[in-house]
Amino acid sequence: MARSKPPNLHNKKVLIVGLAKTGMAAAQFLLKQGATVTAADVNSNKSTVLTNANKLQSMGVSVELGPHETQTFTNADLIVLSPGVPHTISPIVEAQNKNIPVIGETELASQFIDIPIIAITGTNGKTTTTELTGDMLRQSGKRVFVGGNIGMPLTELLLSDQTFDIAVVEISSFQLDTIKTFCPNVAILLNITEDHLYRYSDMTAYAHSKFKLFQNQGSNHIAILNGQDDYCLAGYSTIRSKIYWLDNAACEKQSIHCQSKILTTPLGSCFDISKTRLIGHHNRQNIAAAILASQFMGGTVDGIQETINTFKGLAHRVEYVSTINGISFYNDSKATNVDATLKALTCFNTPIRLILGGLDKGGDYARLIPEIQKTVCECILIGQAQQIIKKALKAHQKISHIPIHHSKTLDDAVKHAYSNACCGDIVLLSPACASFDMFDSYNHRGDTFKNSILQLIK
Repeated sequence: MARSKPPNLHNKKVLIVGLAKTGMAAAQFLLKQGATVTAADVNSNKSTVLTNANKLQSMGVSVELGPHETQTFTNADLIVLSPGVPHTISPIVEAQNKNIPVIGETELASQFIDIPIIAITGTNGKTTTTELTGDMLRQSGKRVFVGGNIGMPLTELLLSDQTFDIAVVEISSFQLDTIKTFCPNVAILLNITEDHLYRYSDMTAYAHSKFKLFQNQGSNHIAILNGQDDYCLAGYSTIRSKIYWLDNAACEKQSIHCQSKILTTPLGSCFDISKTRLIGHHNRQNIAAAILASQFMGGTVDGIQETINTFKGLAHRVEYVSTINGISFYNDSKATNVDATLKALTCFNTPIRLILGGLDKGGDYARLIPEIQKTVCECILIGQAQQIIKKALKAHQKISHIPIHHSKTLDDAVKHAYSNACCGDIVLLSPACASFDMFDSYNHRGDTFKNSILQLIK
């Protein structure tokens, strides 16, 4: 479905805020549109920012590093924010008070894209579902762009020389905060659980951000929601598009049920997921969401089934690493919130030595207790949140018998877990926290975990 006529940006003064990957792609696209581009970033000492600033300057972009100058914002015709930049900072508020449009890179790109878009959000499972959907459509013979919050900014589609049939886009709440007209043909909301509460005033505000995914959809669009998620069930009545569900017994004809190994869709197709390498009920829901989205966009039964059978899963998401002397190691470094760790714990029924901790994000660690009680035989704490987590766990008598160990480094945590584990135990890194107190990213944390295991093998 074609979008409305894109805006004319020729000779418009556009300010890009944030010089990471998203800002770079947006700046290059705006230059192609004939805009006069300025780029600003408060991180004047960060190596990536300095490198990108030099590249942009060589392209003719004016660059401002360090504390923001309000005048730069209020003199712009348009401001484009990178996802990590809060839209509540004072220069942005000043610009909005002068009726200067403030959008994100996703909104900017969507105004120029004329192919169907599948957009996927949720606290957890976004990337897996995005990659699954993209692969199902590729296996069905479609030319697919996969990007957004995952790897490749959406403006890269517009900069590419390739021709695409469909865009499959992961969308974060930060990106949804700055949309105006963004309207996906198929919109998926996987779940809403505690996360990013340092940026949102409460869960209601966070959920409101997630539901913006549907705000521009109409009756000719598709919405897919989780029928087991309280926020999805509470908010779906505001959606104007046609709704389909994951695991909603109350809407039998419009739901795909994820309990069995044969998934039957509302379109009457059946898919065997017995060969999938993705473990856990949450992953069955991710597969089901991808199946539905793919079918609505022309995915074939054979192409979808091929992906189900062969998709290997993504790194750092309950990723099997190795087994040493009967002790198995799993890397779930992407579990940066409590709900993600809860889902990981439900994947196993053998004793777990659980490595928790990192940079606290305001989550309720007491929510882990019912699952810890079932399978965890030791908690090993790392990072800034150690004492916060310990206090939350020790407050409950039900798990007072489970030992808690503190490690200064992740490598020490791995060595401790291995030296105390028995044959048949699982060592699981599933931190329930962000990584930035000790690592550059969750990828860096997961790679460090895997390297520590490699050293044990050696």
